[in-house]
Amino acid sequence: MTNRMAPMDLSDTLIQERLERPQRLAALVRTGLLDTPPEASLDQLTRLAAAQLGVPSTFISLVDRERDFYKSHFGFGEPLNSVRQLEGRTFCHYAISSDQPLVIDDTTRDPLYRSVPTVTTLGVRSYLGVPLLLDDGEIIGSYPYYFIDIGALGWPRVLLHLAGLLLVFVLVGYAVRAIANWRQRTA
Repeated sequence: MTNRMAPMDLSDTLIQERLERPQRLAALVRTGLLDTPPEASLDQLTRLAAAQLGVPSTFISLVDRERDFYKSHFGFGEPLNSVRQLEGRTFCHYAISSDQPLVIDDTTRDPLYRSVPTVTTLGVRSYLGVPLLLDDGEIIGSYPYYFIDIGALGWPRVLLHLAGLLLVFVLVGYAVRAIANWRQRTA
């Protein structure tokens, strides 16, 4: 299986333009979710997704101009477990560049993806990221899964379980939107 993503120019310039899109950043800020404590309901869904797919790490990433903030995560080691954010280029930047899932079977085989720092710093070897869309169509983050230090993964094996996880995607999207809407109403 090969890397799959909607066809587009993935230059650093285009990725940066998408990251800095004013409408996307405003939608992200309106959610009120950046720099907030973990939410038990989202953490339960993140753990459930990891268990269902048999992956060591899952997370909900909110991507602002300069960093990924991990609203929920499962399977992170320290210090990422405590800091809950990464700066610099990550796979989530590519995942939010399309409304289609980003599937990378082997991050080390593609020159574009093997240059992402987490390939070496965290040992990310395979990646599946689903864009997190708001009702207005803005992509504010992603709901990714990844394998670390175990070699390339045959995602087709895991994708067989994906049908059952579609409900989890819907629930996560609903939960994030519901929390964001509640925060807006109570602000």
